[in-house]
Amino acid sequence: MKLKRRQGYTKIAMRNPKGPLLIATLLGAAVCAKHLSAAELPIKIEIMYEDSWGEAVADEAGIDFYHDALGQGIITHGVLAGLPRSFWGSHDFFYAGEAAKYKIILRNLSNRPVEGLSVTAFNGLWDGSRASSMAGKSWNLKSLEPGQITVLTASAKLGKIYGGSGAGMVSVKVAAGGAEWQAAQPVFWCSRPEN
Repeated sequence: MKLKRRQGYTKIAMRNPKGPLLIATLLGAAVCAKHLSAAELPIKIEIMYEDSWGEAVADEAGIDFYHDALGQGIITHGVLAGLPRSFWGSHDFFYAGEAAKYKIILRNLSNRPVEGLSVTAFNGLWDGSRASSMAGKSWNLKSLEPGQITVLTASAKLGKIYGGSGAGMVSVKVAAGGAEWQAAQPVFWCSRPEN
């Protein structure tokens, strides 16, 4: 647990950097790979949201929404029953009904090209009791040269609000030459506060 002061208010940011990755239910928060150790991973995957309204801090007590784009000090709270620990921490948030724009950044960390890459983004929603998944977008890349960085863009339509807030997960799977790499990044949404 880390105490953090930002823009005139204090908050506690909790992270679970080694959360489990369950691809079928979108409950993972760490980058990992099948059949390869972390030292052998030639592809680094990052998921970055764009144009969020602020920061959501989730833990066992619920989700605090820091509405940075609306002005300093505006904070609302939401509750999602049974929110898995893999969602806990500090993440971007949007307002319900919007599309969350994001970038997928792929980097080849090896000293040889990786050829024939298939990239799939899955958008998942947490409805308060379970996660659901649907494919978002797919790309086929001819190759990724050593040290090369490729940026892909997509968006996820945000769902309903449960208990004043909503949660989802963008999961990315990259496959090439029989190997797979995966990453996931939570996203939250809430109602826009009224003035």
